[in-house]
Amino acid sequence: MEKICPIPLDNIFVTASGHQKVQAISELGIFGVILARGNDVIENYSAGHLLRSKSHEHNDGGIGSGLAVLDSPFLV
Repeated sequence: MEKICPIPLDNIFVTASGHQKVQAISELGIFGVILARGNDVIENYSAGHLLRSKSHEHNDGGIGSGLAVLDSPFLV
C-alpha cells in the first residue's frame, strides 16, 4: 500500500472554544450495507457518510482526542 498525500485546503474549525482558520486535510468515509444469503444478494446500498477533517500538521489524531472535527462536504 502507498500512503495517500492529500492537498491541504483552507478550512475553518468551529469548536466550543471558538474558531480558527487552518490548512486542513479531510477523510471521507462511505458506509455501505450488504445483506446476502449465499450468492443471493438481498440488500446492497449506501447508508451514509462521515467527513473528518484535521490540521495538516497532525499525522494521527481523531475526533475524540480533539485533533480532528466532524465536517460537512461542500462540493464545487
